[in-house]
Amino acid sequence: MDKQDEHWFLNGKKVTKMQMLSKSSHQIINGVSITLEASFGCLQQPIKKNCMFVNDDTLMFISGKHIVLYDIIRKRQTYIMKGAEDEQVQALNFFVTNSQKLLIGLAFKSTNKILPTVKVYNRKKKRFYQLVHSHLLPNSSVQEIQFINQGKSLISLSHSEEGFGISLFSIHKEVSISYTPLKVKVNQFEIINDLEFFLVGSQTLQLFKYQLDINGLEMMADLYNVSHYEQNEHIIDCCYISEKKMYVLTTTNNQLLLLKGDNLIFKYKIYQNSFSSYLGINNKDKKQIVEQDVVFSISSICKTNKGFIIGLNGKPVLQVYEIENNTISLVGSYQIKVENIYGINQVHLAADEMYAALTVIQFNQSAYQITYAQKQPEQALSCDYILEHFQGKLELFTFNLAIVEALRSVQKDPFEALFEKGVHKGAIFGVATTPMRSLIASVCEDKTIKFWDYSNDFKELFSHQFHESPLCVAVHPLSFQCSIGFKDGMRIYFILDDEIRLVHTENTKSCNAIAYSEGGHILAAANANFVNLIDPLTYQIVHTFNNHQTNLKEILFVDKDSLLISQCAFGVLYAINLLTGERLIEHSQKANKYYCLYYDYYYDLVIGVSDQRIKIYNDKGQNLALELDTSPTQFTSICISHQYNTIFFGTTQGSIRIYSYPFYHFNPKTMEYIEIPVHQLGVSQIKLSPDNSFLITSSIDGSIFFSKIKQYKNGEEVNQLELISQGDLESKLTNTFAFNNLCLISQQQQETRRDQIKELEYKLQNFKSDIDDAKEIQSNSNDQQLERVKEDNKKLIATIREQLSSTIQQSDYNTSKLKLDTIELRKTSRLQIEQLEKEQSDKLLSLYKVRDELSDQFQQVKVNQEKQLTQIKQEYQSSIQQVEDEYQQKYDDLFKRFKDAMDNMKLDQNKFKEVLQQGENDYETFFKDSQQKLKSKLEKYEKNTEELRKSISSKTQENERLNLRKEFLDNMIRDTTEQVSNLGRELINYQEKHRSMKNELKEKEKLINQREQQIKDFRLKNVHLQNFQKVYDYRVNTLKDEREPLMDHLKNMEKHVKNLYNELTEESGLKQQREEDEEKLKSDIKSYKMQLKSAENVLALSDQKMENFRFHVSQLLKQDVSQWKDGLDDLYKQLQKENSKAINIKNQVFQETLRDMQKDPIQQQIDQTQQIAIYKELQNQKQFLSKKLQNFEENVKYQLQERQDAYYTIQNTNDKLIKQCTALREKKQRLKEYIDKQNKAYREIKRELNSQGVEIPEEGDSLPFMKTHATTFSQLTRTPGTVGTQSQQQFRKKIPKLQ
Repeated sequence: MDKQDEHWFLNGKKVTKMQMLSKSSHQIINGVSITLEASFGCLQQPIKKNCMFVNDDTLMFISGKHIVLYDIIRKRQTYIMKGAEDEQVQALNFFVTNSQKLLIGLAFKSTNKILPTVKVYNRKKKRFYQLVHSHLLPNSSVQEIQFINQGKSLISLSHSEEGFGISLFSIHKEVSISYTPLKVKVNQFEIINDLEFFLVGSQTLQLFKYQLDINGLEMMADLYNVSHYEQNEHIIDCCYISEKKMYVLTTTNNQLLLLKGDNLIFKYKIYQNSFSSYLGINNKDKKQIVEQDVVFSISSICKTNKGFIIGLNGKPVLQVYEIENNTISLVGSYQIKVENIYGINQVHLAADEMYAALTVIQFNQSAYQITYAQKQPEQALSCDYILEHFQGKLELFTFNLAIVEALRSVQKDPFEALFEKGVHKGAIFGVATTPMRSLIASVCEDKTIKFWDYSNDFKELFSHQFHESPLCVAVHPLSFQCSIGFKDGMRIYFILDDEIRLVHTENTKSCNAIAYSEGGHILAAANANFVNLIDPLTYQIVHTFNNHQTNLKEILFVDKDSLLISQCAFGVLYAINLLTGERLIEHSQKANKYYCLYYDYYYDLVIGVSDQRIKIYNDKGQNLALELDTSPTQFTSICISHQYNTIFFGTTQGSIRIYSYPFYHFNPKTMEYIEIPVHQLGVSQIKLSPDNSFLITSSIDGSIFFSKIKQYKNGEEVNQLELISQGDLESKLTNTFAFNNLCLISQQQQETRRDQIKELEYKLQNFKSDIDDAKEIQSNSNDQQLERVKEDNKKLIATIREQLSSTIQQSDYNTSKLKLDTIELRKTSRLQIEQLEKEQSDKLLSLYKVRDELSDQFQQVKVNQEKQLTQIKQEYQSSIQQVEDEYQQKYDDLFKRFKDAMDNMKLDQNKFKEVLQQGENDYETFFKDSQQKLKSKLEKYEKNTEELRKSISSKTQENERLNLRKEFLDNMIRDTTEQVSNLGRELINYQEKHRSMKNELKEKEKLINQREQQIKDFRLKNVHLQNFQKVYDYRVNTLKDEREPLMDHLKNMEKHVKNLYNELTEESGLKQQREEDEEKLKSDIKSYKMQLKSAENVLALSDQKMENFRFHVSQLLKQDVSQWKDGLDDLYKQLQKENSKAINIKNQVFQETLRDMQKDPIQQQIDQTQQIAIYKELQNQKQFLSKKLQNFEENVKYQLQERQDAYYTIQNTNDKLIKQCTALREKKQRLKEYIDKQNKAYREIKRELNSQGVEIPEEGDSLPFMKTHATTFSQLTRTPGTVGTQSQQQFRKKIPKLQ
């Protein structure tokens, strides 16, 4: 490496030095960042609520490291990012404040080093509050959290070695308020209102309240009554219904208890026959379900406005109940019609009660049936047991309560899976991409492979289950084939529309790594420590490389398929030139345990990750160039992007660390990086999408994340258009030629889809006939109702007319009465006004007198107050002076005494030096006593001074009180004057109001009459509108019911049309040439026609000019000879203008047509008959080609059928051979067992002979018994006369003595 200014040279390539981060490390200058776009996966540990609706259409759940908010209508995900240091989630809850702020609470797992903590995230402010349970021990667990006191406080239910307890926190202050230990086992909270909640356990039910005055929790009542429950019956869950002020308990005996306070109101038992009410079951099926011995239990409960919903375990059924008249009634039972689902673990309802969120347990049904084939379990198994023993995993579903009412008339499933084909559970071993389609394949330890689409809508295409765990996967670049590695070999599958079809099986040793070449012509598969190169079209092994000492870990094609890179578990990396077979690179560092290893052929660097270290080797992996310590972080995977000049590392903490690449320097202290948390557990795979727009990561926790990559240059974000304009055509090409809408499909699938279309058409016809019948019935009923309504309206009109006449009479009587009342009111008002004037004048005179008296009193009070103030000031000053004098005198006396005491002490020291210690002790005691006395005296003085201060303050307060009284009197005077003026104004206002009231009475009488008439009209209109509303509501509901199956049919038809379109595009490839020739001929004919038209236009213009010229000449001839000169001049000018216009024509098409007409006179002679003849010949050619195409298609179908038959025969022979191999293996095993028995017998005989002193000859101790010792023993016993070695002869002599 040579350094020149700001440039480096690696492997002959120039590398520019670029700064990655700003000085504050808050902004990216040159590099990339990632933002989470979509994820597939959910938390596989069952908590109280794995998924919840935070509003009407937003679902919240945990995926990887972060909180996902999923819009169920738009099918979009948004993320609330957690910290990289956060542990696994143990509890989840939310709260929406009055100002619509969303608070999300998470409880994290505690370890030996970390205390139990709860974080509350505020989505609007983008911050969080950390509530540390410092009062608990490490390894304690927080089981549930709830928000109370309008989201200002939080309660948590914790469990530790000491038992259960409730912690109360203030969220904004991040402080623990109280901790309440519990003596009983508790499972959950159930919120009653903002301050009260239930504490629910298997044998406990307690009411707690948050007391604002003491700022703590208080138990109000213990509501657990033993008499309500049967023997060995325990509480499972609780649900409080605030509208009814009741609560429902679910028990282990499948009973529902309706209680109010401590009183049992109603008890309801759930039986097996209640399952028959779910949708889509006939009467015959109902009988079969009742006869089956279904083992079930209630798992969860959730409240509604009218009642509640429960979920069952052992049977995936959701039951809806209503509470009316203090009784529980079943509305309906609805079963999830998906295979391999054991039950519903959790239920949560949205605020508008349109949707319910379900956490469902999926399991391996075949393993369950094998385990419980003879005898069913007595109770339904728990969720944890299913997850551990029957390959169980958690899935998320939504239940549409809005269509429950219409489910009986419309065949629509109310259950919808959040992830349609399910998610992975466990470590993901491999992820594979393909450049021709925007899909990836992932294999997991849960024995599944899943295919995901990331084009526009992130979705799962399909899934496939195996009998054993796949180890690796690779997808062909043309995306029609995939290869999967297993412990017993490698299998090749065709990728169809919604499944994979097995094509070839290669029985080898364990296949831990597999890869296709970039061109797709070679498949490299690991065979233990060998690499087999296979032709993916003929499935034949082309070549085998014997590379490594142990099983391979990774295989990769690079440098346009010229290099094959292989890596084994011991950390040995080889790079082989496929053209020459030469091994170019051999990197072997057995002392280092590499977690991952990568070779960058462009810069000739080997990058390895060992125990918390990055090691980079140059010179073909021989020299160590850089060693970077990454502790405490351990890297697990590597991905390099030369386009973005970055390197991505996955960590054991689940984060992605990004460095700028290539490393322009090898100084570990100045290495800049960005770390983004993504997964909860370690990252297993990192892949870049072929268009380099997404970073795809998988984890041990079973989650897959798609992250959008953003590139920055000089502090600004780079767009894709800029990359294309700069010449980066890779992403443009991959997007242009992506075959997202193309895939293989089998004939069986085509036939099944045709049958499905026929069935749908048949159902559509049945639905149409049913709808027509219903319309006829409804129309008849509507006609009858209309007639009834008309008769009712006639009766109403008669009664209304009678009422009108009576109201008119009453209104006339009321008006006459109002007139008389107004006259009387005028009289009385005049009298009242006169009286009020007199009273007001008397009051004014009395108030004036009072004001004069108050002014005199005020002056006297003012003089007295001034005198008192002067006296108080004098007394205060004199008292202060006396206190100071007394204090000074006492201080002088004390000082003198203290001085005398010091002198005496010095004399005593000189006199009594021998008893110095005793004197010091006496002095100390005396000093302490004097100190205490002085302190007591000082306290007395301080008390006196405080009393003086209090007296002074009291006098000042009296002074202030007098001032306030003075102000009060002034205000009284002002108020009296204002009241007098206000009374005068009120008199004027009263007179004006009296006049306005008279006018308003008249206007209101008119308005009353008008409004009464309007009310009558509106009532009639309301009746008609209600009738119309009912009719239109019915029509809207019927149209909705008709629309939904039609939309499903449309979707299926669109898929079918797409498949037909794909087939037509394949057929059109052969016809395209013919159609292009036809189009060329037609275009030539059109051009010739255009030329003819242009020529005809030119002739027509010239004819018009000639006619105009003749007309002007004829007019000139008619005129006098003297006017001919002027007329000829005018005619000449007109002709010259027209010629100039003709010359200046800028129409290029016209000029070209003129040239063509001059050049090709033969083409002008083509007639319409010749065009018809050409068209007929083209039609004959088209028919001939279509016949050829049909014959070719028939031949292809015949060959495919023969190939399928041959495949089936080969498969049968393979099955026979496998059976023979298994029989031979069993025989071999029996022989081995027999040989082992003989060897054991031989050893026992040998020991006996050795103990008796007989020496047995040792010949080939390492060989088995049948080859050496058995032969020698038979020779010695059967042929005693034969000659052998000395040891054999001695042995023969000793044998008869022993016998």
